[in-house]
Amino acid sequence: MRIYVAGPLTQGYLTDNVRTAIEVATALLDAGHFPYLPHLSVFWDLVTPQDYETWMALDFEWIAQCEALVRLPGHCPGCEREIQRARELGIPIYHWESVDDRERLLGTRAVENNFIVPLYSPLEAGMMVRFMGATDQQVKWGNNDDPRGILKIGSIYEISEVEVHNWHTKIYLVSSIDDGLKFNSVCFESVE
Repeated sequence: MRIYVAGPLTQGYLTDNVRTAIEVATALLDAGHFPYLPHLSVFWDLVTPQDYETWMALDFEWIAQCEALVRLPGHCPGCEREIQRARELGIPIYHWESVDDRERLLGTRAVENNFIVPLYSPLEAGMMVRFMGATDQQVKWGNNDDPRGILKIGSIYEISEVEVHNWHTKIYLVSSIDDGLKFNSVCFESVE
C-alpha cells in the first residue's frame, strides 16, 4: 500500500523529527508498504528553498496518490491540513501511537513486540554528544561555525546551550575552546 507519512518537521527539533519519520517509513517499508516521506524535502529545500505553500501543494498532490496516511505524534499545523486533504479524498488515516493502527499496518509484530518508534528526546544543556564529522553544507547551513579542525571525530562533548530555529538547531559545547562557537546539531549524535 502507498502510505503518506505525516508528522512534525519544523515544530521541535528538525533532525529528531526527520529521524523519527525515517524510522517509521522504514518499518512500513519492511512490512511491504511503499511509504512517501515528505520530511526528505528538507534536503531539497537546502539546495533550492521553496515557500511553505509550495511544499504543501506538493504534499497534497502526493497524498492524492496514496492509499493511506499515517499520522505521527506531535504538534504540527501542516499535518492537520494534510489530514483534512486525506479526508476530502476518502483516504484512511492511521495514528502511529495507536497499537491497533500499527497492527493493521505492520501485522501482529506490532503488538507482540509492542513496536513503536520512540520520539527522540530533545537536545538539552548537560547532554553528552559525539562529534560525527561535518560537511561544507552542514557548516554553511544556518551560519554555523566549522567544527573541522577544532573538534575530533568520535570525541564526546557536553552541550552547554541549545539554540532552536525553524529549520535547524545549533549547539554550543562546554570545552576549553571559545565558548561562543555554535555548531550544527546534525554533526552530532546523542550518547546514552
